[in-house]
Amino acid sequence: MEFRPCTASDRLSAIALSRSVFKPNMGEQFLALFGENNMKHMFVAVDGGRVVSMVNYYPATVSVHGARITTGSVGSVCTLPEYRGQKIASKLLSMAGDQMRFEGITVMIISGHGNLYTAYGADYAGYATEWFVPRGMIPANPEIVIAPFHEADWPAMIRIYETEPVRFLRNPSEFQTLFRGQTYPDEHKTYPTEWILRNGKVVAYAILDLSDDPEDDTLGIKEYAGDRIGLSEAFDALLEKYDRRRMHFAVDPHDPLMKIVAGGECRPIHQYASLKILDFPALMEQLKPYWAREMPEAATALRYEQLLGTYRFQWGSDLLDFPDEIALTRWIFGHPEVPKDESVLGRRLGQVFPIPFPWTHNLNYQ
Repeated sequence: MEFRPCTASDRLSAIALSRSVFKPNMGEQFLALFGENNMKHMFVAVDGGRVVSMVNYYPATVSVHGARITTGSVGSVCTLPEYRGQKIASKLLSMAGDQMRFEGITVMIISGHGNLYTAYGADYAGYATEWFVPRGMIPANPEIVIAPFHEADWPAMIRIYETEPVRFLRNPSEFQTLFRGQTYPDEHKTYPTEWILRNGKVVAYAILDLSDDPEDDTLGIKEYAGDRIGLSEAFDALLEKYDRRRMHFAVDPHDPLMKIVAGGECRPIHQYASLKILDFPALMEQLKPYWAREMPEAATALRYEQLLGTYRFQWGSDLLDFPDEIALTRWIFGHPEVPKDESVLGRRLGQVFPIPFPWTHNLNYQ
């Protein structure tokens, strides 16, 4: 059995494996992950000329108020049933992680959870709030109307997306590829996209998640960008158009939409993705522009280091230690079950941690 990066001759076999394990439209939805330009980030186990297991990632940079975090999004991890239990995927995951470190990627994002990932030091992390906002809760504004998105509108959509202070950075070609892939219909779901206009001017957009389940009374939002007030004032129009009773979406706690929808039904959630910090000191360096914005004194006063598996923050004589990478990751990115640290340094760093982070199940979900 060979373990190697994907070659042109492996690529179709790799996509066929993904389709057989997950769903028939994997090739159509994951255009960036399985694209010819991403083959060096696809790691495969080949036996008898056939791809029997694979681990893939798609590199991207996340902007957090000017700080640039390098990430690798791992997706379509799969192994043929007859080859499972041999730790093949574990070896491929390690190969992918090594390549990410070589490329300077500091954070691994995995679209899944399980023993394979926890053994590698990745676990559910991130912090968001899941909202259900019923029709009529937010008064409609007669100045706000909705209109379907058309592909000729790409430049306007990209301009709105680029106003987001916390987002995945995407060039125009990449944006279109991700959009086409992640709005490709599933068997029981479609992903319509709507403009939100105020007095005829586009102020926001919403990429929706529409199930054909007659028991589902919600209309989901896969990704949104732009004016949050205008977006919320369009909820009733969206619900009426798609014949649903409640809007359903995830919001980062730092997002101004949180205050607008306060009063709806909600619960704290994680990202539904496993996260792993690959390079702690490098990630802290990447975050310095964010610190400079939120707590300028941290940029010069805060120290950090990794000591034989222990991760330490230091500010003067105050220390804050984390015993393992999962605890560290959950503190930096948040987790609904992680309480506030009431130590002197914990309270001080609570001004910048957990950091804002985009919802990973958006267009970039690869």
